[in-house]
Amino acid sequence: MKIPQNKTLLELNLGLLFISTSGVMGRYISMSPPVTVWWRCALGMVFLWMYCRWSGVSLKVILKRDRLVIFISSFLLVAHWITYFYALHWSNVAIAFITLYTFPAMTTLLEPLLLKTGFNKFHLLLGVLVLVGVYVMMPDIDLGNSNFLGMMIGLVSALCFAMRNIYSRDLAQQYDGSHLMWVQLVIGTVLLVPVLFMFENNDFTSQWEALLFLGIVTTALGHTLFLRSFKYFSISTASLLASIIPIYGILLALIFLGEVPSFRTIIGGALVLSTVVIESFRVRIK
Repeated sequence: MKIPQNKTLLELNLGLLFISTSGVMGRYISMSPPVTVWWRCALGMVFLWMYCRWSGVSLKVILKRDRLVIFISSFLLVAHWITYFYALHWSNVAIAFITLYTFPAMTTLLEPLLLKTGFNKFHLLLGVLVLVGVYVMMPDIDLGNSNFLGMMIGLVSALCFAMRNIYSRDLAQQYDGSHLMWVQLVIGTVLLVPVLFMFENNDFTSQWEALLFLGIVTTALGHTLFLRSFKYFSISTASLLASIIPIYGILLALIFLGEVPSFRTIIGGALVLSTVVIESFRVRIK
């Protein structure tokens, strides 16, 4: 039976909206980022396991030759989430989201270096455009300026995410996306157990609803709906539509947190996001 495209497009946008709630949740939850990310991994892991069992997705053991790569990609995912939540704590949703979305340009620059492929001159041009956008957004270089610190650690988050995606590229050809995400959440949960003894965890009783939302809706449901869209849309099309995530995130922050992005953030963010749209269109029409 053919599924109506309007329904699949609605599911995709719903998934992107769920993913974009990470900004508001990250600002709302007052727990330290490492502890918040542990709960995100743990709750997402449980819910995604239930989803895989319900949908019949096999959770077969990762082959021995792939275990080091899956461990590295899981570590990078955890590092990406922790630094992203620090960016949210130190700056605001707009800055955190836009600096995170420098990852496509970072990916196009890192991939030739890590995988020993040739550089694409057009990608270098897009990389320059991203740098210009970041420069426009950048506040005064001052370690006492929380927005500056938030932007810097946001760029570290983007770097971790770009490297995680590069390391996961071959794995995605061999394993189901939900299976891969579940394994990464399991490893992330185990890796972060020590943070429960290093940071305060007393706020769980007052913020369990937000943590549950982050683990189930933002992480498990959001990413599952996004992965499901690959059955009905090309990855290029899905990636193009995913560039709306920062817009959703900034609008949610405006509605629920009253955060209004500055003019410089809007201009710089437009330059950064334009590279995502340009590259997505370019790939789509090849």
